[in-house]
This record gives sequence, structure tokens and C-alpha cells, in this order.
Amino acid sequence: MARSDFLRNRIGLCILHPITECAGKPVAIEHVNGSLEQGSFPRDISPHQPFFDLRSLSYEVANTGISARLEMEGDTFEMEDQRNWTDASFKTYCTPLALPLPHPVKTGDRVEQSVALSLSGNVRPILPVNLGRPPQLSISTTPVVTLPPIVCASRVMVVRSTLRNWTG
Repeated sequence: MARSDFLRNRIGLCILHPITECAGKPVAIEHVNGSLEQGSFPRDISPHQPFFDLRSLSYEVANTGISARLEMEGDTFEMEDQRNWTDASFKTYCTPLALPLPHPVKTGDRVEQSVALSLSGNVRPILPVNLGRPPQLSISTTPVVTLPPIVCASRVMVVRSTLRNWTG
């Protein structure tokens, strides 16, 4: 709850979708008005937002046979291609750029949003949670793509390394 009046551009949740796994792939879109659209993540860098007025997105996760459905509530979401800023993701964010900014938030206002992730298809069973222990979400740390070399440079020397043998 807002404790004072202030102006905002965006307050909210962002969802990052990885480029390698998503670019050029199909995506099912549900818009805020309930209409459905079948589309594709842009294969080439998109200078404009590829999708507007989003309520949910569904797509296959990296040829795994697992389908992900993301349902967003609390604001209107849209997507931009982060490759425009050298990031390797599509970003789903809220407060559409077409709305006038800044937007006022008044004392007592609540900004409430949620994103629900549902998985279907070739999903492994989830082990039961021990009583009294909080639920946990685990994400595999096994690389699925080869990581590029990293170069650190200074006026004095150049150090080359890769993530495989870099110790910090």
C-alpha cells in the first residue's frame, strides 16, 4: 500500500524468455479482452514490441515436450525484444508504453500483480514437500548451450578466460 503520493512509470513484474529457446518459435497469446492469437516470437531482432495487451502466453519449453503457460494479472502486459539493448531475452513487462507517463499513485493505493506458471506435457513429478518446510523451485544448472569466452581488458593487461575454467 502506498504511504504517500508519487509518480511512476512502471511498477511491476517482468518475465524474461530466453532468445535461443524462443526466437522464431510459436506462442499462443491470450489478450486482455479474451481474444486468442497464434503467433511466433520474432526470429530477427524486432524494433517494436511483438505483442501487446497480454493476459497469458503459452509455448513449448526448448523442444522438451513441456508446455509453459504464463498467466499475468493486475496490469496489462506487453513484450519487447531485449536484443535491441544487447540482452538475450524477450521481456514481458507491465504498464504499456502507450499509456501516458508518469502515472500517479495516491496514498493508500495498492499495486498488486501476479504471474502464474503452469507446466504440462513431459513434466517430471514433483516430490512432496516435508511438513513445515517451505516449497522450493529448482532450476537445472546444467548448461544447455556452449558459453562464449569472456575477455576482461585493462590498459595494463588482457585476461582471457571461459566460464568453464573461470574460478572468480
